[in-house]
Amino acid sequence: MSDDHSNPRRGYARRDVLRIGAAVAAASGLGLSGLVGTAAGTEEKSDAIPIDGPTVITEPGYYVLTKDLVAKNGGTLIRVESGVPDVTIDGQGYHIKGAEKGIDIGDYLDPVTPNAIVKNVIVTGCSVGIELEDTDMARVHNVKVTHCDQGFWLQQNRDLTISDSIVAKNGVAFFQDEGSPRIALLRNRITRNESVGGFDFARDAVIKDNRVDYNNSELSLTNSTGSSVVGNLFYQNRSGFDISTDDGAGGDSLVRGNRFIENERYGISVIARDARIANILIEENDVFRNGDAGIHLYDNVERSTLSKNRVIGNSGDGILLIRSNDNELVGNLIRQNGGDGIELRSSDNNVVRNNIIRENGDLPIRIDEDSVGNVVEDNQIGDDAPDTCRIPEK
Repeated sequence: MSDDHSNPRRGYARRDVLRIGAAVAAASGLGLSGLVGTAAGTEEKSDAIPIDGPTVITEPGYYVLTKDLVAKNGGTLIRVESGVPDVTIDGQGYHIKGAEKGIDIGDYLDPVTPNAIVKNVIVTGCSVGIELEDTDMARVHNVKVTHCDQGFWLQQNRDLTISDSIVAKNGVAFFQDEGSPRIALLRNRITRNESVGGFDFARDAVIKDNRVDYNNSELSLTNSTGSSVVGNLFYQNRSGFDISTDDGAGGDSLVRGNRFIENERYGISVIARDARIANILIEENDVFRNGDAGIHLYDNVERSTLSKNRVIGNSGDGILLIRSNDNELVGNLIRQNGGDGIELRSSDNNVVRNNIIRENGDLPIRIDEDSVGNVVEDNQIGDDAPDTCRIPEK
């Protein structure tokens, strides 16, 4: 799995940013995906406004860095004032270094700042790499944010997209609070951060086709509804991916077609604590060789479905439910896990049907005496069970 990881000691120079566009054009014909960029930084724009030092932007326009910006006394290197529309900051592959804030756009509870774009820039060694507050339709594309205390600081952004970027070796990759509806993380590399962080009250978030690896925590969605987590790789992190709530706002989300591989703890965790989470669909994921349970539903996760997942070689149980009711575990392949194939603790009225459960370290299915009303039927259990799982047609 590690052969295709980039060398962590490799630098990231201006020429790398500017050449990404050509590389991805060639890769797209091969069906490859990864860090996708643009060669826009190499284009001359007749109306471009040059930036060669600390700058406060008060008018719309296309702004381009013409040199590396290095902070001498902290502060903010590029600031877009609240309410200024249609600002593009094109780094052209240059660095922004050592500031209190590298790029700062908008202010929380001030006039909305619409249509900001940040692209083709390397932000490193700042307290906050890129801060966006109260923006609408902002786009961050083809940037690298590294060695910052906070990579991204996000508050109350609507329809924000962060795409085709590298977020690496930060204290916290993403800090987001106060709600950001319809945030999208697309095709990013999120690697070697002390904490990935995550998104709180992020309604209708889309997390798609990212590579999340070698981080010292999981990526999390907290108090968020309507989210889609699709086609990502979570590899060798402290934990894989977490959905949680502590105030009752959570659920109605999709986790599909991801790979959760060799994370130190669990692959997927859904935790409601003293509130409730309902209507989570977890399907068609590969959950392999994680250090704890493969998939874990904990404390008041209800009316959710685990379907057509491959849960193989995890150190703990394949699928573990604790105090979670009215869920369906249907059509999963669960094999070679260190604990039970499926375990239900204090969990009522769940359906366990049409799963293949074989070669696990303990029982195929364990249901404790505090669990009642569960339906277990039509599962294939034992070493002679097939290696693939098919759900009968209705």
